[in-house]
Amino acid sequence: MDAQIEKITEEEKRYSKAYGSGALEFEQYMELVKDAKKRKKGFQKGIEEQEALTSKESIDIGVDELCAETEKVLCTMNFSNKKQVVRDIIEKVIIKERRTVEVWCHISLPQLVTASTVNVGYEPIGRDSWTA
Repeated sequence: MDAQIEKITEEEKRYSKAYGSGALEFEQYMELVKDAKKRKKGFQKGIEEQEALTSKESIDIGVDELCAETEKVLCTMNFSNKKQVVRDIIEKVIIKERRTVEVWCHISLPQLVTASTVNVGYEPIGRDSWTA
C-alpha cells in the first residue's frame, strides 16, 4: 500500500507540472488532484486499519491453561453436548490387536491476528492415504 501511495504522490507531481506548463486547465487540474487525494486518503485509511489490527494485544495462553479452561467448559455441558463435541473432534478410531486403540482427531486452532502459526509441541507423524 505504501507503494500505491508513492505512485499517487508522483501522479500529483505530474499533474502539477502539466498545469504549470499550461497543458491542463485549472478545472481539470483540480478535478484530477481531488481524485488522486481521495485515492491516497483511502490507502492511508487502509494502512491505519491494518496497523490497528496488528497492534492489538495478543493473549498468550499456555497449553495447561487451555486444558484447564476446556475441562471447566466440558464439566458444565450435558451428555448430548459432550457427545456432539466428541463427534466433531474425532475422525476415526482404529482398534489394533486386543489392547491397542488408535484415535485420529482434529482440533482446530483459532487463527491469530498476526496470521502466525502456533506450535503446541505436537506434530503429526504421518497419515496413511490408502483407501479403506
